[in-house]
Amino acid sequence: MTNTTLHPDWVALTDRVARLKEGLALLLEEESRLLLQEQPVLFAEYQANLGALDLDQLVLDAECATLRYRVERITARKNRVEPINAEWLARLDQEVALEQAAWVERLAAREVELAKGLAGYLSLAPVDPVIHARCKQAYRRLVRLLHPDVTQDPEASRRYWQAVQEAYRAWDADALEGLLAVVRVGDETPEDAPQGLDALVQEVCRLETLTDTLRQRQTALLERIPFCYRDLLADSAQVAALRQERHEAIVRARTRRDQLAALVQTLLEPPVYH
Repeated sequence: MTNTTLHPDWVALTDRVARLKEGLALLLEEESRLLLQEQPVLFAEYQANLGALDLDQLVLDAECATLRYRVERITARKNRVEPINAEWLARLDQEVALEQAAWVERLAAREVELAKGLAGYLSLAPVDPVIHARCKQAYRRLVRLLHPDVTQDPEASRRYWQAVQEAYRAWDADALEGLLAVVRVGDETPEDAPQGLDALVQEVCRLETLTDTLRQRQTALLERIPFCYRDLLADSAQVAALRQERHEAIVRARTRRDQLAALVQTLLEPPVYH
């Protein structure tokens, strides 16, 4: 009977690869949790608390922008001592309509976001802890098998990954466990595992680079909306203060809109000579 002793570097590198893969699975799982589960909740909470005020502000911004455009065009024409007649005012209305088109598109998109956020907020419900644990366990295995960044079976990834994402978003433990049963073959000892010390070294370098990339990506993600509002939305006092700030800004914007509207009327009045 022959005793086979593995090279110590082989043992160390194999262990390093296994630990890097486990760490990648955790990073990818967290990224998916943020995007598929926490992000919709944060958006819903943001829209429920601040979305309507943001929409009011955007409407006022649009009105002020078009009124400023009228003021600038009318003032420029008067400075050139050119007539302001019905024909020119009709052309001005057409120009303003073009300016408004972009605002209308933004307002429509914001209204859709608000409606979705409010609907999502009303549908929020706690997830059963047992379901939560089952989903996390199955999803972590599926990440290692199917995530496009680490999969060793691109065809299976193309076929099943979208279904995995949808099941995880819906906290569907049965679907996740079913998918895992389908794709689990060869999970622990894939045929295309790195062979030889050089291949293991290259695999370690690849996995370390990918780990750094994912960590940087996750850090950048947490700095963007809605994650940058995470702490604020968890503090009712901060939410109340921000709502008050929004209300005050809206009052100022309404005052500015009324001032601009009055200025337009004044500019269109015929001059009075004494």
